[in-house]
Amino acid sequence: RAAARLRAAKAAAPDATARLQAAIAAAGETSLATLAAALGDGETRAPKPLPRRRWAEPFERLRDASEAAPRRPRVALLGLGDVAEHQQESGFAFRVLVAGGIETVSAEGLTEVTGAVAAFAASGCDVAVLCGPAARYRQLLPELVPALKEAGAKRVIVTGRPAPGDEGGWPDGGDRLEDGCDVLAFLRRLLADLGVTA
Repeated sequence: RAAARLRAAKAAAPDATARLQAAIAAAGETSLATLAAALGDGETRAPKPLPRRRWAEPFERLRDASEAAPRRPRVALLGLGDVAEHQQESGFAFRVLVAGGIETVSAEGLTEVTGAVAAFAASGCDVAVLCGPAARYRQLLPELVPALKEAGAKRVIVTGRPAPGDEGGWPDGGDRLEDGCDVLAFLRRLLADLGVTA
């Protein structure tokens, strides 16, 4: 009798969602097996396994492309202030860059625009990645970002995100490396800017 009620509800409903709603309403205390039999079409199907995929594969492809490039991609990793000040940001940036097969040329203890620009110029890189605390960013970014671009930086990337009211001197979202960003998209764009097709 319960199965007959379910079949009648299924036949009267116009689409799959309505059929399911009608069947649930008609089911009452009906067992799951009876409900499945009434809603099914009589065929037994083997479940299809999900495709096997390793989450690291896209990053491995980026690293392979980096290794195959005529010149290994690299960026200048500029630590603003002493190690204790920029360690969190520079550590995060380093791990992200390594995941894409990008080498870093590091300089730290940078407290002035002229010193940071000189360190970038000495690195021989085309991209600068700045790492530091909010106080250093407030002090240096408004002058440092344009000075680095004038010194030949194709991109200046700032690690972290500005505190409310501290946006002055920060580049737009595409030139920020922050926790929660789309790391894969960030690395693909950066590699393209460095001449690597990934």
